[in-house]
Amino acid sequence: MKVLIVDNEKHVIDAIRMIINWSSYGITEVYDACDGKEATEIVKEKQPDIVLTDMMMPNMHGKQLVTWISQHTRVTQVIVISGYSDFNYVQHAIRHGGVDYITKPIDVKQLEKAMGLAVKKVMKEKEQTQLILNHYKKEHVYWDKLFLNMLHVLHPIKTEVDDIKKQFDIPDTAPVFVLTARIDGASFTVKKQFAGHMQTLYFALTNICREWIVIEHLHAYAFYDNTDRCSVKVIFWESDNRMLHFIQKYCKTVKRLYKSQLFCGLSQEHDFKKRIYRANCESEHALEQRNLNDNQTYLTTYKRQFTSERNYFQSIKMDLAIAFSLGQSKKVAKYVSAIFDDICQEDYFSVGMLMALIDEYKILRVYLLETLLKDSNSLVLDERVTSLKHIENHPLEDVKAFMIEDLVTLCKYLHDYNNLKKDLVYIIVNYMNEHYTETISLQDIARKFYLSKEHLSRNFRKKIGVTVTEYITNLRMNKAKELLQIQHLKIKEIANQVGYEDEKYFSKVFRHKFSVTPKNFRKKL
Repeated sequence: MKVLIVDNEKHVIDAIRMIINWSSYGITEVYDACDGKEATEIVKEKQPDIVLTDMMMPNMHGKQLVTWISQHTRVTQVIVISGYSDFNYVQHAIRHGGVDYITKPIDVKQLEKAMGLAVKKVMKEKEQTQLILNHYKKEHVYWDKLFLNMLHVLHPIKTEVDDIKKQFDIPDTAPVFVLTARIDGASFTVKKQFAGHMQTLYFALTNICREWIVIEHLHAYAFYDNTDRCSVKVIFWESDNRMLHFIQKYCKTVKRLYKSQLFCGLSQEHDFKKRIYRANCESEHALEQRNLNDNQTYLTTYKRQFTSERNYFQSIKMDLAIAFSLGQSKKVAKYVSAIFDDICQEDYFSVGMLMALIDEYKILRVYLLETLLKDSNSLVLDERVTSLKHIENHPLEDVKAFMIEDLVTLCKYLHDYNNLKKDLVYIIVNYMNEHYTETISLQDIARKFYLSKEHLSRNFRKKIGVTVTEYITNLRMNKAKELLQIQHLKIKEIANQVGYEDEKYFSKVFRHKFSVTPKNFRKKL
């Protein structure tokens, strides 16, 4: 379990860290933030189970943070610890699901009681989620597996097909349609309720679908499929009209419950026994044919399309290269914006076309790196670009914003790169001097400065005389020696403050460096 402490007063954070026996609550990770803005970033990245927060803070105060947590997380419990007993603050915390409101100076017993209650709520929520998953798996696991095999195996096992036909009374001559359904994963409600738990979401969507099948007495079977990406699959052996009526009701129900659009791809009619694999492929392709400029259409039926390729970035390739070489980042943003303005004016722009655009973008990025850098082998592609997946769940505005931010950042970097190349190692040294208390590695630093690990290691040692790891360790150990002179600080706290989560490992490194343990070093002071 994880906890986040938010307070702009360092001594308050230190006090809370010391007075709570975290392990007794099953808490293994404790983070801290100095204001609400920093706290939101930690919540997004670490997904803490419990947040202990002050009310009066700079940048984003406690009321805003409590509201944000209630809107963006599903199970995170909040305990307010404030120097103000204002009724409006108390009311706001309770209204947004706060576990308790504790006034400073902190009553240890009250805080421990609040922690116990928060932990119970977290555990209950996790148990309920697990019960849903277990029930789903137990009830339908066998038939789900058989239907899944039929969709993804070109020649399914005859006995399995016969078992399905017998169990569900499917005629030999039955036509079959396959539906693939995916929800708009970028919607606010879905992110709030199911952040990090998409499997649970799709189990819920599958159960809704099954309920409608029963209500409508439909000849169909629905199940969850995560073979390639999360989706609900529905196999119909039913007439067109009843099937389309069902799909409409299903999508409306999902929109009402989750305030999110369900997008469906439907195959053409096929033979149940011989062509169900083909039908599944068509339903997937139908989703790729979905028009991104039309978010009101929930169903796309597969049609054979022969669209000519259009290279959007080709027309601005040279303009971008010139803008990059001159460091004109505003022009870079303008060129990319123009491309998306053109796309939004088109009547039809599908998911498949967006995927092609992303591929073209990756090629463009490599071209810019290789063209503008003499030693391009030293740079690596940003993982954000190489790891883009399931882009159909992102609105076009998000993709546009991503590309502009990425290219503008790269433009600014490349413009100065050749001039800074001789001094780059010293810039990295300054960066490490400022960030050595964080969990940073050679790979993190290389990625930050668009360098390969090998290039960074070689040049750093050549100019500084030690490796990157040795330099960071020296910074941390020297700072640890200073902190050990502050008698009230525990060894574990000092370890955390210089970038080590594991106290034992910190002591081991310290002893290796100074031939004495931190404890004995302090005794000699």
